[in-house]
Amino acid sequence: MNPSSPPDWSLVHFDVPCARCGRDLRGRTEPTCPDCKLEFDWSDAVPLERMTCGQCGYQLFGLSNTICPECGTPFTWENALAAYHRGKTNLFEHHWRRRPVRSFVRSFRYALRPARLWREVSLHDQPPVGPLIALAVIATATAMGISIAVHVLSMVILYNVAVPYAFPGQSWAVNTVWGAVRAAAGYPYWMREFATAVTWVVCILASLMLFRQSMRRYRVRNDHIIRAWAYVAPLQLIVFACLWGAMGLAAGPAAIIFNIEIMMDTFNWLFVTPFIVQIVLVTRSMALAYRHYLRMDHAWAVAISAQIIALLATLIVLANITL
Repeated sequence: MNPSSPPDWSLVHFDVPCARCGRDLRGRTEPTCPDCKLEFDWSDAVPLERMTCGQCGYQLFGLSNTICPECGTPFTWENALAAYHRGKTNLFEHHWRRRPVRSFVRSFRYALRPARLWREVSLHDQPPVGPLIALAVIATATAMGISIAVHVLSMVILYNVAVPYAFPGQSWAVNTVWGAVRAAAGYPYWMREFATAVTWVVCILASLMLFRQSMRRYRVRNDHIIRAWAYVAPLQLIVFACLWGAMGLAAGPAAIIFNIEIMMDTFNWLFVTPFIVQIVLVTRSMALAYRHYLRMDHAWAVAISAQIIALLATLIVLANITL
Protein backbone atom coordinates (compact mmCIF):
# COMPACT_ATOMS: atom_id res chain seq x y z
CA MET A 1 0.00 0.00 0.00
CA ASN A 2 1.38 3.39 -1.02
CA PRO A 3 1.62 5.63 2.10
CA SER A 4 0.17 8.60 0.20
CA SER A 5 -2.55 6.64 -1.63
CA PRO A 6 -5.97 6.33 0.01
CA PRO A 7 -7.22 2.84 0.79
CA ASP A 8 -10.00 1.02 -0.99
CA TRP A 9 -12.81 2.32 1.19
CA SER A 10 -15.00 -0.66 0.32
CA LEU A 11 -12.59 -2.82 2.32
CA VAL A 12 -12.51 -0.51 5.38
CA HIS A 13 -15.16 -1.71 7.84
CA PHE A 14 -14.23 0.59 10.73
CA ASP A 15 -14.15 4.28 11.56
CA VAL A 16 -11.03 6.25 10.62
CA PRO A 17 -10.83 9.31 12.89
CA CYS A 18 -8.02 11.84 12.66
CA ALA A 19 -5.32 10.87 15.13
CA ARG A 20 -5.07 14.39 16.53
CA CYS A 21 -8.53 15.97 16.41
CA GLY A 22 -10.87 13.02 15.76
CA ARG A 23 -12.32 14.26 12.43
CA ASP A 24 -13.83 11.44 10.38
CA LEU A 25 -11.49 10.75 7.44
CA ARG A 26 -13.54 8.09 5.65
CA GLY A 27 -13.92 8.79 1.97
CA ARG A 28 -11.13 11.30 1.74
CA THR A 29 -8.31 11.06 -0.79
CA GLU A 30 -5.73 13.55 0.53
CA PRO A 31 -3.57 12.44 3.53
CA THR A 32 -4.26 15.71 5.35
CA CYS A 33 -6.91 16.40 7.97
CA PRO A 34 -9.13 19.30 6.82
CA ASP A 35 -9.62 20.55 10.39
CA CYS A 36 -6.25 20.39 12.18
CA LYS A 37 -4.09 20.11 9.02
CA LEU A 38 -2.33 16.99 10.31
CA GLU A 39 -0.34 15.29 7.55
CA PHE A 40 -0.25 11.51 7.85
CA ASP A 41 0.30 8.29 5.89
CA TRP A 42 -2.71 6.27 4.86
CA SER A 43 -0.68 3.12 5.50
CA ASP A 44 -0.43 4.12 9.17
CA ALA A 45 -3.97 5.41 9.59
CA VAL A 46 -5.54 2.43 7.78
CA PRO A 47 -3.02 -0.47 7.93
CA LEU A 48 -5.30 -2.99 6.26
CA GLU A 49 -2.51 -5.29 5.13
CA ARG A 50 -0.91 -5.46 8.60
CA MET A 51 -3.90 -6.11 10.84
CA THR A 52 -3.92 -9.66 12.21
CA CYS A 53 -6.00 -11.89 14.44
CA GLY A 54 -5.02 -11.48 18.08
CA GLN A 55 -5.41 -15.21 18.71
CA CYS A 56 -3.57 -16.88 15.84
CA GLY A 57 -1.97 -14.04 13.86
CA TYR A 58 -4.01 -14.65 10.70
CA GLN A 59 -3.98 -11.66 8.33
CA LEU A 60 -7.40 -10.01 8.28
CA PHE A 61 -7.00 -8.16 4.98
CA GLY A 62 -9.94 -8.66 2.63
CA LEU A 63 -12.35 -10.11 5.21
CA SER A 64 -15.90 -8.81 5.29
CA ASN A 65 -17.05 -10.51 8.51
CA THR A 66 -15.63 -10.34 12.03
CA ILE A 67 -14.73 -13.99 12.61
CA CYS A 68 -11.22 -15.25 11.95
CA PRO A 69 -11.39 -18.01 9.30
CA GLU A 70 -8.26 -19.67 10.70
CA CYS A 71 -9.17 -20.14 14.38
CA GLY A 72 -12.82 -19.02 14.50
CA THR A 73 -12.18 -16.28 17.07
CA PRO A 74 -14.53 -13.28 16.79
CA PHE A 75 -12.87 -9.88 16.64
CA THR A 76 -13.62 -6.22 16.07
CA TRP A 77 -11.83 -4.07 13.55
CA GLU A 78 -11.26 -1.36 16.15
CA ASN A 79 -9.48 -3.81 18.50
CA ALA A 80 -7.39 -5.21 15.64
CA LEU A 81 -6.33 -1.67 14.66
CA ALA A 82 -5.48 -0.81 18.28
CA ALA A 83 -3.49 -4.05 18.68
CA TYR A 84 -1.45 -3.22 15.59
CA HIS A 85 -0.43 0.17 16.98
CA ARG A 86 0.26 -1.24 20.46
CA GLY A 87 2.59 -3.89 19.09
CA LYS A 88 4.93 -1.37 17.47
CA THR A 89 6.63 -0.24 20.69
CA ASN A 90 5.61 -2.60 23.58
CA LEU A 91 5.56 0.25 26.09
CA PHE A 92 4.31 0.21 29.68
CA GLU A 93 0.99 1.87 28.89
CA HIS A 94 -0.17 -1.14 26.86
CA HIS A 95 1.66 -4.04 28.55
CA TRP A 96 1.51 -3.12 32.26
CA ARG A 97 -0.74 -6.08 33.08
CA ARG A 98 1.26 -8.88 31.43
CA ARG A 99 4.84 -7.53 31.64
CA PRO A 100 4.90 -4.65 34.15
CA VAL A 101 8.60 -4.68 35.03
CA ARG A 102 9.84 -5.50 31.55
CA SER A 103 7.65 -2.88 29.88
CA PHE A 104 8.60 -0.25 32.50
CA VAL A 105 12.30 -0.84 31.87
CA ARG A 106 11.70 -0.69 28.14
CA SER A 107 9.80 2.59 28.54
CA PHE A 108 12.66 4.05 30.56
CA ARG A 109 15.15 3.02 27.88
CA TYR A 110 12.98 4.68 25.27
CA ALA A 111 12.80 7.84 27.39
CA LEU A 112 16.60 8.01 27.29
CA ARG A 113 16.39 8.03 23.47
CA PRO A 114 13.58 10.51 22.78
CA ALA A 115 14.46 10.94 19.11
CA ARG A 116 13.69 7.25 18.53
CA LEU A 117 10.73 7.18 20.93
CA TRP A 118 8.78 10.00 19.32
CA ARG A 119 9.38 8.69 15.82
CA GLU A 120 8.09 5.22 16.69
CA VAL A 121 5.10 6.08 18.89
CA SER A 122 2.20 6.62 16.51
CA LEU A 123 -0.21 9.48 16.95
CA HIS A 124 -2.87 7.03 15.72
CA ASP A 125 -2.34 4.95 18.87
CA GLN A 126 -4.88 6.33 21.35
CA PRO A 127 -3.20 6.98 24.74
CA PRO A 128 -4.67 5.24 27.81
CA VAL A 129 -4.55 7.96 30.46
CA GLY A 130 -4.77 5.66 33.49
CA PRO A 131 -1.65 3.59 32.75
CA LEU A 132 0.24 6.75 31.77
CA ILE A 133 -0.52 8.32 35.16
CA ALA A 134 0.49 5.03 36.80
CA LEU A 135 3.75 5.13 34.83
CA ALA A 136 4.43 8.63 36.16
CA VAL A 137 3.71 7.57 39.76
CA ILE A 138 5.89 4.44 39.50
CA ALA A 139 8.73 6.44 37.92
CA THR A 140 8.53 8.98 40.75
CA ALA A 141 8.51 6.24 43.39
CA THR A 142 11.46 4.53 41.70
CA ALA A 143 13.42 7.78 41.68
CA MET A 144 12.61 8.34 45.34
CA GLY A 145 13.76 4.81 46.20
CA ILE A 146 17.04 5.40 44.38
CA SER A 147 17.50 8.67 46.25
CA ILE A 148 16.91 7.05 49.64
CA ALA A 149 19.19 4.09 48.89
CA VAL A 150 22.02 6.23 47.55
CA HIS A 151 21.75 8.71 50.43
CA VAL A 152 22.03 5.94 53.01
CA LEU A 153 24.86 4.30 51.06
CA SER A 154 26.75 7.59 50.84
CA MET A 155 26.57 8.02 54.62
CA VAL A 156 27.71 4.43 55.21
CA ILE A 157 30.65 4.90 52.83
CA LEU A 158 31.44 8.21 54.48
CA TYR A 159 31.70 6.63 57.93
CA ASN A 160 33.53 3.52 56.76
CA VAL A 161 36.05 5.20 54.45
CA ALA A 162 36.47 8.86 55.26
CA VAL A 163 35.84 8.87 59.02
CA PRO A 164 38.29 6.02 59.82
CA TYR A 165 40.84 7.88 57.76
CA ALA A 166 40.43 10.99 59.92
CA PHE A 167 39.51 9.25 63.20
CA PRO A 168 40.94 5.69 63.26
CA GLY A 169 39.94 3.02 65.77
CA GLN A 170 36.19 2.66 65.20
CA SER A 171 34.74 -0.66 64.05
CA TRP A 172 32.88 -1.25 60.79
CA ALA A 173 29.59 -1.94 62.63
CA VAL A 174 29.81 1.32 64.62
CA ASN A 175 30.61 3.31 61.51
CA THR A 176 27.72 1.74 59.60
CA VAL A 177 25.27 2.54 62.40
CA TRP A 178 26.50 6.10 62.60
CA GLY A 179 26.16 6.39 58.84
CA ALA A 180 22.54 5.23 58.95
CA VAL A 181 21.84 7.65 61.81
CA ARG A 182 23.33 10.53 59.85
CA ALA A 183 21.30 9.52 56.80
CA ALA A 184 18.12 9.69 58.90
CA ALA A 185 19.20 13.02 60.37
CA GLY A 186 19.72 14.43 56.88
CA TYR A 187 16.21 13.40 55.79
CA PRO A 188 14.75 16.96 55.68
CA TYR A 189 17.57 18.21 53.44
CA TRP A 190 17.57 15.58 50.72
CA MET A 191 13.79 15.20 50.88
CA ARG A 192 13.44 18.93 50.22
CA GLU A 193 15.72 18.64 47.21
CA PHE A 194 13.78 15.71 45.81
CA ALA A 195 10.44 17.38 46.54
CA THR A 196 11.65 20.35 44.50
CA ALA A 197 12.27 18.09 41.50
CA VAL A 198 8.87 16.37 41.87
CA THR A 199 7.08 19.73 42.16
CA TRP A 200 8.82 20.88 39.02
CA VAL A 201 7.72 17.75 37.12
CA VAL A 202 4.09 18.32 38.12
CA CYS A 203 4.32 21.99 37.15
CA ILE A 204 5.56 20.95 33.68
CA LEU A 205 2.27 19.15 33.03
CA ALA A 206 0.30 22.14 34.31
CA SER A 207 2.28 24.52 32.12
CA LEU A 208 1.72 22.39 29.00
CA MET A 209 -2.01 22.51 29.62
CA LEU A 210 -1.84 26.32 29.60
CA PHE A 211 -1.01 26.51 25.89
CA ARG A 212 -4.69 26.55 24.97
CA GLN A 213 -4.23 28.66 21.85
CA SER A 214 -1.83 26.16 20.30
CA MET A 215 -4.02 23.26 21.43
CA ARG A 216 -7.09 24.88 19.85
CA ARG A 217 -5.22 25.59 16.64
CA TYR A 218 -3.94 22.03 16.26
CA ARG A 219 -6.87 20.47 18.15
CA VAL A 220 -4.51 18.46 20.33
CA ARG A 221 -6.30 16.40 22.96
CA ASN A 222 -5.25 16.30 26.60
CA ASP A 223 -4.48 12.57 26.52
CA HIS A 224 -1.75 13.14 23.89
CA ILE A 225 -0.25 15.89 26.07
CA ILE A 226 -0.27 13.53 29.07
CA ARG A 227 1.51 10.85 27.02
CA ALA A 228 4.22 13.30 25.96
CA TRP A 229 4.65 14.46 29.56
CA ALA A 230 4.66 10.96 31.10
CA TYR A 231 7.52 9.72 28.92
CA VAL A 232 9.52 12.92 29.35
CA ALA A 233 9.39 14.40 32.84
CA PRO A 234 8.63 11.62 35.39
CA LEU A 235 11.03 9.10 33.84
CA GLN A 236 13.75 11.74 33.80
CA LEU A 237 13.44 11.90 37.60
CA ILE A 238 15.26 8.56 37.64
CA VAL A 239 18.17 10.16 35.79
CA PHE A 240 18.08 13.06 38.25
CA ALA A 241 18.11 10.68 41.24
CA CYS A 242 21.12 8.80 39.86
CA LEU A 243 23.08 11.99 39.15
CA TRP A 244 22.16 13.55 42.46
CA GLY A 245 23.10 10.34 44.27
CA ALA A 246 26.45 10.19 42.48
CA MET A 247 27.21 13.70 43.67
CA GLY A 248 26.35 12.66 47.23
CA LEU A 249 28.59 9.60 47.02
CA ALA A 250 31.52 11.74 45.94
CA ALA A 251 31.05 14.90 48.00
CA GLY A 252 31.23 13.84 51.63
CA PRO A 253 34.16 11.39 51.62
CA ALA A 254 36.28 13.61 49.38
CA ALA A 255 35.71 16.67 51.55
CA ILE A 256 36.66 14.84 54.76
CA ILE A 257 39.60 12.91 53.32
CA PHE A 258 41.23 16.00 51.89
CA ASN A 259 40.04 18.18 54.78
CA ILE A 260 39.55 21.25 52.61
CA GLU A 261 36.69 23.48 53.74
CA ILE A 262 36.42 25.27 50.45
CA MET A 263 35.70 21.93 48.78
CA MET A 264 32.34 21.76 50.55
CA ASP A 265 31.34 25.04 48.94
CA THR A 266 32.45 23.64 45.61
CA PHE A 267 30.35 20.51 46.07
CA ASN A 268 27.36 22.61 47.11
CA TRP A 269 27.57 24.29 43.72
CA LEU A 270 28.04 20.93 42.04
CA PHE A 271 24.76 19.72 43.52
CA VAL A 272 23.02 22.16 41.18
CA THR A 273 24.37 20.15 38.23
CA PRO A 274 21.70 17.39 38.34
CA PHE A 275 18.96 20.03 38.16
CA ILE A 276 20.63 21.68 35.16
CA VAL A 277 21.10 18.34 33.40
CA GLN A 278 17.48 17.40 34.06
CA ILE A 279 16.21 20.71 32.69
CA VAL A 280 18.24 20.27 29.49
CA LEU A 281 17.14 16.65 29.00
CA VAL A 282 13.46 17.37 29.62
CA THR A 283 13.47 20.43 27.36
CA ARG A 284 15.04 18.47 24.50
CA SER A 285 12.70 15.50 24.98
CA MET A 286 9.65 17.74 25.11
CA ALA A 287 10.70 19.57 21.94
CA LEU A 288 11.14 16.27 20.12
CA ALA A 289 7.73 15.08 21.35
CA TYR A 290 6.02 18.21 20.06
CA ARG A 291 7.87 18.08 16.76
CA HIS A 292 7.77 14.39 15.83
CA TYR A 293 4.82 13.03 17.82
CA LEU A 294 2.31 15.89 18.04
CA ARG A 295 3.70 17.39 14.80
CA MET A 296 3.31 20.97 15.92
CA ASP A 297 5.26 23.99 14.77
CA HIS A 298 7.62 25.93 17.05
CA ALA A 299 8.34 22.84 19.16
CA TRP A 300 11.44 24.30 20.82
CA ALA A 301 9.61 27.53 21.68
CA VAL A 302 6.81 25.57 23.35
CA ALA A 303 9.27 23.36 25.27
CA ILE A 304 11.37 26.27 26.52
CA SER A 305 8.31 28.32 27.45
CA ALA A 306 6.85 25.38 29.37
CA GLN A 307 10.12 24.99 31.28
CA ILE A 308 10.22 28.66 32.24
CA ILE A 309 6.61 28.59 33.43
CA ALA A 310 7.21 25.33 35.36
CA LEU A 311 10.35 26.68 37.06
CA LEU A 312 8.60 29.91 38.09
CA ALA A 313 5.60 27.95 39.38
CA THR A 314 7.92 25.64 41.33
CA LEU A 315 9.63 28.60 42.98
CA ILE A 316 6.26 30.08 43.93
CA VAL A 317 5.02 26.80 45.39
CA LEU A 318 8.19 26.22 47.40
CA ALA A 319 8.21 29.81 48.64
CA ASN A 320 4.66 29.44 49.96
CA ILE A 321 5.49 26.10 51.60
CA THR A 322 8.61 27.35 53.37
CA LEU A 323 7.01 30.56 54.63
